[in-house]
Amino acid sequence: MRRLTSSGFSERRKWPAPSISATALETTGRVPDIEQAVARAFQHWRDLVADVLRGAGFPEDDARDLALTVISTLEGAELTAQVARSETPLTVAGTHLARLIDSYKASPLKASPRA
Repeated sequence: MRRLTSSGFSERRKWPAPSISATALETTGRVPDIEQAVARAFQHWRDLVADVLRGAGFPEDDARDLALTVISTLEGAELTAQVARSETPLTVAGTHLARLIDSYKASPLKASPRA
């Protein structure tokens, strides 16, 4: 979060700005082209995070699952931050995501839960 603050994020942030989740919710089932673009964006972000985690030594399944968790959590935190007009949800989410990822480093799970 220090990077966001030091980069001028707080000063530049205009509330409310639509998140990709908000766009997805507004268009799902009604605007297929936007729905597909949103799906590709989410997948791209998950791939980026998973690549970093794999590069840090995480097994494939854990990297993929953690990437999904990171993107989902941050999107929820962004939406909550917009509603609250506060960076706190992003700060809290980032802190706990870091703890979660650190816990995998300390004690990797043998198998990821899959539905």
